[in-house]
Amino acid sequence: MRAQMASEQRVLTDIEREMNDHVKAIARLREEQTSSLTPSGLLHRGVLMRMRGKQAVGRFQIACHRLEIAELEARRSQSELSLSTAQRAVATLERRQRKHQMWMHRVRKHRLLQQERRTETDTMERIGYEFNR
Repeated sequence: MRAQMASEQRVLTDIEREMNDHVKAIARLREEQTSSLTPSGLLHRGVLMRMRGKQAVGRFQIACHRLEIAELEARRSQSELSLSTAQRAVATLERRQRKHQMWMHRVRKHRLLQQERRTETDTMERIGYEFNR
């Protein structure tokens, strides 16, 4: 169970890293669009069309990154759910183990007390038998 929790934690970390990479890529693309693809002054029709095409490509790339982020968020929520399930299972197992250990301790203590009583009874019977002789 602990291994499963560790693997789920690694998956969550990887997903977070991928999401951060996509967010950085979106920021880079937006910066690129605003800095280099902003028309200034009078442009020829061909130049303007190329610029608009590059802008459309940039917007498409941003949309693709956003889609990837949405898919990663869904995977992250599934991983978080399975991690919380594994954590609950580990907590339940630990609780059962503690309960079993306490029960075993009581059983051992009870057996030791019974053994001590038997030893004491045997000793008292021997002493009584020797006294009556």
